[in-house]
Amino acid sequence: MSEDYYAELDEQLEPARIDGWRHRLEQSLRFEVVRRALNIGAESSVIDLGCGTGRLFEYLKKWGVGSYLGIDQRQSVIRRGRRDFPDARFLHSDLYSSVVEEDGPVDFAVAIGTLVDGIPTASAVQRSDELRQLMARLDDLSTTGWALVVLNQDRLDENPVRSLEPCLTGASRRDIEVALDDLGFDAAIDERCLPTDIFVLKRRGAPTQSVLSRVAGDVPHQTVLDIAAEGGDGFDAADEVWFWGVTGRTERARRALSALPDDHHRKRLLAARLRNK
Repeated sequence: MSEDYYAELDEQLEPARIDGWRHRLEQSLRFEVVRRALNIGAESSVIDLGCGTGRLFEYLKKWGVGSYLGIDQRQSVIRRGRRDFPDARFLHSDLYSSVVEEDGPVDFAVAIGTLVDGIPTASAVQRSDELRQLMARLDDLSTTGWALVVLNQDRLDENPVRSLEPCLTGASRRDIEVALDDLGFDAAIDERCLPTDIFVLKRRGAPTQSVLSRVAGDVPHQTVLDIAAEGGDGFDAADEVWFWGVTGRTERARRALSALPDDHHRKRLLAARLRNK
């Protein structure tokens, strides 16, 4: 199953899709929430577990980053990362290999979507074990903070289409709270930034509420849209409508929809989707 899953991803053209995400705006939002919540700065060292094609490095470069090491078990994405970002480091390795520890600990450890590994989970117990292992790994590798971003399993189960895809697996808030308690970790949990995802954010020495306050409201979302609009790269105003909609900002989506020309080829479809919200 995992070989078929990754082979399908490798056939995509858009880097965000190669990494397994629906759209680059969603991918950038994950990056922005992590950057802002942990306060990753220009001198920070970062290790990215399950890095894919290294787009987190590309995003962090806009603010500056001290050093970046991407780890992934897919040889194809490691090759792509090395080709696109020669000033970053990439390692083809299992996340738990001892070779990874040779570069740690670093300031920040990040795992975004790493639980989606292309292998259907045998049981809820197995997934819970994987969740605890990954949290412990992030904590071991970092000195200042870490972030784990997982698909919201409750939302997956509610979606009759996505629930049929065995490779799309995540965790519920309850799973995360139990894992944190078992490990004795205190971390912020956010479900509002992107309703399809749960963000687990730990900044040592920072109270949970202060971490969450950094990503409150729509500031991370507007930052992502501003960067996309400035960069061009095929950005369409209809993408903004879609983005506000999938992030649960329905009124913002409706305002953006009203600004679209009536003859825009995506307006009718987007309007229909917003009517169902």
